Amino acid sequence: MTFQIVFEGEAEAELKEAISYYDANSEGLGDRFANELRAMLHQASKNPQRFPFAGPTTQKIKMVDWPYSIYFTLLQDSGELIVVSVFHGAQDPAKIRKRLK
Repeated sequence: MTFQIVFEGEAEAELKEAISYYDANSEGLGDRFANELRAMLHQASKNPQRFPFAGPTTQKIKMVDWPYSIYFTLLQDSGELIVVSVFHGAQDPAKIRKRLK
């Protein structure tokens, strides 16, 4: 089963902020980041069990070459992979722990 990828509002805002930041530093870098993030999510939508749990129902994808992790939850009944957060590793970890409760 391949899960449909759906972003929560806050996760979508985090993604847009990261893309804008990278584009401001180097033209096209934001697109490269977004493409790599989407590729990781595509892998997760096809094979979610390869990613470790970060909470009771939330799994974590550590992006390669980027200081971000993607947190997601699977909804088996609706076949959706819900992106909860696109989280920068330099942020306070308490922030993500609070959101995952």
